[in-house]
Amino acid sequence: MFEMWMLPVSLFFGLTSLSLAVFWGGAAVSCISELIGWFFANKLLDKFALQLCRMSLWGLVLLICCSLALMADAVYGPFVGRHCWAAVPAWPQQLWLVWPVLLGAGAFLQVITAVSWNALKKRWKGLHLLLSCLTLLLFVVLSWSAVNGAFLSMAEAGTEGVDWSLSSILWPPSADLVWPVFACCLLLCLGGAGILGGVYLVRRREKDDYGRDYYQTALPRAAKWGLLFGVQLLLIAQMMYANRTGDMTLLFRTDLLLIGLGAVLCFCLQTLLVFILSRSGKPLRMKASMILSGILAWFAQSLTLLWIVLIL
Repeated sequence: MFEMWMLPVSLFFGLTSLSLAVFWGGAAVSCISELIGWFFANKLLDKFALQLCRMSLWGLVLLICCSLALMADAVYGPFVGRHCWAAVPAWPQQLWLVWPVLLGAGAFLQVITAVSWNALKKRWKGLHLLLSCLTLLLFVVLSWSAVNGAFLSMAEAGTEGVDWSLSSILWPPSADLVWPVFACCLLLCLGGAGILGGVYLVRRREKDDYGRDYYQTALPRAAKWGLLFGVQLLLIAQMMYANRTGDMTLLFRTDLLLIGLGAVLCFCLQTLLVFILSRSGKPLRMKASMILSGILAWFAQSLTLLWIVLIL
């Protein structure tokens, strides 16, 4: 049953998801753009990769702040500590050891990649590409182990004497939902990085002025990455249809129906805005649309998470 305290909590978790997208997805999009720019000798792509790499560090700061707020509320607060932690599956000790190590290593490599960008680009470009690729690989393994470990924990909740191992965490379980959930995680990170990357480029234009030609190509490119964010809606609809039960009346409950329709509306409006931005010949005149697309992405992610919690 929906209660009013769930709405700000869902907005908080939506913000946490987007901070993860900025950090994680920014590093991934930066690495991919750097590789393409190196292969085609495109300096504009290289500058785009540099800006998204620096943006990812702001995502790391926001993610740390959200994590500290979550820990504080779990100890002292009335919301997450009392209501939400009970729904989080108990992950095994092995996963709690692997996850912080991978996250810390990825954060360290991303900081080194951003700080040493100009220095390594002049002398050891190959070493810089290697650092970017290692960071991307760590983040892919991290996302997979998190999704896989969560499904394993839910499948074996209450089972005593479960033999957890590193191979069981990395190898996919029998649950069919693992793959679409993992795909949603990737789409969230890559698409969210594209949407918020466009906002970041506009906000940094006065300090990182690379010329009008750069922004004429970089902003639509960020919007094209942002189109991936809306694909989550199709995957969620497919998962709901494939795993439907005989009784579907729950979906038409008033609160669930309104929250679901709100999420769909935000997803559709956000996708429409980034599509227009990706096709625009004068993207610098659409700054308000870029900011609005970021706000809609936040609302869409928050309402979707709330809808999933209520439907479960």
